[in-house]
Amino acid sequence: MIDGTIPVRTARLIRATALGAGVTEAELRHLPGPDPAGIADGLARIVTESTWRIWELVDAADAGLRAGTAADHGALLEWDYLFTSAPTLAESVRAAFDLRALVTDPEVDWTVHQDGRPALPTPN
Repeated sequence: MIDGTIPVRTARLIRATALGAGVTEAELRHLPGPDPAGIADGLARIVTESTWRIWELVDAADAGLRAGTAADHGALLEWDYLFTSAPTLAESVRAAFDLRALVTDPEVDWTVHQDGRPALPTPN
């Protein structure tokens, strides 16, 4: 079962983004679960709670905008392709829904709401 987990490559990206945004190695050492940087198996998955805690550290450091701009295009392979290949953001998000387990927790359910404003995924 992969519910409640994210791929290790996503966890590594989140960890690296947090470090680039000012979160320290010492802060990351105290998180639950294994350090994704030390996992060699590219198919491994990390408990979602661990990465949520990393985002909380980024938020506490007021570094959300820096973190959001730090991820290089191509870091999430298939996900990046899906978000750049459709004509609109809404179509990109819809295409990515079925493949979200490649980069995130498949237990999270999203819907696209379109009402004249930009269409964004929202948790159900």
